[in-house]
Amino acid sequence: MSRSTVAGIRLAKMRILLFLGNANPYPQAAWTRISFFAEYFKSKGYKVDVIGTFSPKTLSKAGARFWRGFRILNVCPTFSTKNFLSPFFEWFSSIFTLIILFPLLDPNLVVISVPTVHLLTAIGAYMGAKTSRAKIIFDFRDEWEDNAINKAKGKIFEVGSRALKLIMSSLYAKSDLVLAVTPNYINGLKARGINKIKIIPNGADLIVFNPSDKKLMRSKLGLPSDAFIIVYSGGISTCPGGSYRLDIVLKALCLLKKAYNIILVLVGKGPDLLYVSKFAKENGLEGKVVYLGVKNDKKKLAEILSVADVGVVPYDDDPRLKNTLPAKFFEYCACNLPVIATAYRDSILANLICANGIGLICKPLNVKELAKAIEKLHEDKIFRERAGKNARLIIEQNFDRNKIAEEFLNIIVDLLKVK
Repeated sequence: MSRSTVAGIRLAKMRILLFLGNANPYPQAAWTRISFFAEYFKSKGYKVDVIGTFSPKTLSKAGARFWRGFRILNVCPTFSTKNFLSPFFEWFSSIFTLIILFPLLDPNLVVISVPTVHLLTAIGAYMGAKTSRAKIIFDFRDEWEDNAINKAKGKIFEVGSRALKLIMSSLYAKSDLVLAVTPNYINGLKARGINKIKIIPNGADLIVFNPSDKKLMRSKLGLPSDAFIIVYSGGISTCPGGSYRLDIVLKALCLLKKAYNIILVLVGKGPDLLYVSKFAKENGLEGKVVYLGVKNDKKKLAEILSVADVGVVPYDDDPRLKNTLPAKFFEYCACNLPVIATAYRDSILANLICANGIGLICKPLNVKELAKAIEKLHEDKIFRERAGKNARLIIEQNFDRNKIAEEFLNIIVDLLKVK
């Protein structure tokens, strides 16, 4: 019997707050991770609330609502657009709001997910948790402070970003635990004086993400049965400085369009949807790039992934991405999809793909290499099918989100000293 089962009666009386500084729910990896934990903890008897933000643009999400059994409280006001005053407003509004709200909710544990869209709200969450005398866990998903420093425009913003890193390092060190999503983050956190660290990786929910009948799903979505379909799920971005470069995928398709019937299916949202549409029209890819919108329902997303022959992770050439494993990778794999990634050879993603025979790697931003990788998977059906089976197997063995959530639950039991 697991520790969480033994402690089930007492756990049912406990409340967990999970803080994610966005207008929740929203279709990105951070929400996928936090909402899954919230659902799982609720199913095991916890009282669970997810705390978020709202702005004039997301006013319809403000307040309280129930979502899949747990409550979402989007209560921290923020600006719609970024300007010089935005960080200060987010900082003070989150502190003022949460030091009042958290003691009223009386949590035993507060999990603070970083980074978030509204970065400084994490400080308010920490202050609220301290005021309520709850245990505090930071869920560290990204080297976001270093990203902020590198992207800072001007000396004042660089100094501010470095100060933020020092502040967050202090908060991490004073918290009860820091979770890291990949082992590559541990050394960096330890160098900042944080020693209480555990790895809780991302993964895929194998109950939801399963391979479906490809022909049936293609018929349902109006996609041709004889096409070679590449799928991309996530932020629609084509500009330098972001994590993903869909423009590289589009250019690779241009090299292959005369020889092969290839369709790129896109799911998600982002700033460059118009660019993608315009590029397709101007470069003979009309009908070859299919946008299926935002899918908050993971079952519908799983159906879409199942129509594909391969999933793509088109990373930018930012060296900091070497330490990351995107949520889309696990979801592709769970649906029996081989993966093509534009990633550095010494990255954690490349190592995982190559060591387990999951797919192919090519250099970031290299259009010709990406086109060759697509051609290889198109031509070699045996390799493609074997890679898909290997992909599913690695999720079953190491990245089943239900097992990961159970591990997290046991960490919570130990932290709260439930006997």
